[in-house]
Amino acid sequence: MYLLFWKKITMRAMAVTLENGREIADIAMRGILYRNRTMKEPKFDVAVRVTPPGDPAYDAVMKAPLGKCFLLLPGVTVQVKYDPRRPKVVELDDELQDILDRNPQLRRREP
Repeated sequence: MYLLFWKKITMRAMAVTLENGREIADIAMRGILYRNRTMKEPKFDVAVRVTPPGDPAYDAVMKAPLGKCFLLLPGVTVQVKYDPRRPKVVELDDELQDILDRNPQLRRREP
C-alpha cells in the first residue's frame, strides 16, 4: 500500500491552554511578516495539555487561527483534533460560541 493513499485519521479531545494566546498573536502581528493584509489568516502555536478519552494527558502544541487567539487565555478549555500517529501536533477544532459556553471565566461580569 502506498503512503499517498492512507486514510487520514483524526481524533477529538479536550485540551487546556497553558499559554496566553493573546500575547502570542500580539507579538507575532507586530512583525514585518504580517503587515501584508492580502494573505490568509495566520495560525499561531499555543501550548496545551491534551486529555484524550481513556489515555493519560500530555503536553502538545496547538495551531490556532488569529480570530480565535484572543479567547485563548491560560486555563481555557477547548476542543482539539489530532492525528493519533502524530499526537504532539494538534489543531483547534472549536467554534467561538462553544468556547465561551464552556468557559464562564471569559464572559464579562455585569455590575
